[in-house]
Amino acid sequence: MEPSHWSLEILSYPPDISPIVQALQTGTAFAVCNGSLKNEHGTAAFVLQNHHHREGRVLGCNRTPGWPCNQSSFQSKLGGILGVIFLTQKICDEFSIMDGSITLGCDCLSALQMVFQFEWDDPQQNCCDLIHLAQSTLQTSPLNWKWQHIKAHQDTYTAFASLDWCSQLNVKMDN
Repeated sequence: MEPSHWSLEILSYPPDISPIVQALQTGTAFAVCNGSLKNEHGTAAFVLQNHHHREGRVLGCNRTPGWPCNQSSFQSKLGGILGVIFLTQKICDEFSIMDGSITLGCDCLSALQMVFQFEWDDPQQNCCDLIHLAQSTLQTSPLNWKWQHIKAHQDTYTAFASLDWCSQLNVKMDN
């Protein structure tokens, strides 16, 4: 199965995707993803939008591949990161985007670091297949990728309305 098939399992596009295309081209695109593990099943949700604007956003979710006994929250978060990577790749391909920028926010700092900072992967490492897939796909991306760590579960101690917009997106992707 092609990686993009499982990572883009469910997508909800707006009627007009041009704000997302423009955001990717001008560097105002922002994506947030989150992953969860429950009853040995990993899932992830992600959103891609033009910075603060809710109009024209793309929502997606997936089930993380692998045997139930091998699932982890870390693997689910990688599934969300891969969902964003393959979604943007699909949009870039469909709209011939050759240059641009995006920021990806996630509450799993170690997953972000493994994908964006480390230039090696170890076959003995947990989830090395997903990390390698993300890294190799990013190498062919026409986009400049930036990442941002978002503190997890901020709504536990702070009212949702008081959170900044990217933290609110993280909470929404967690629910």
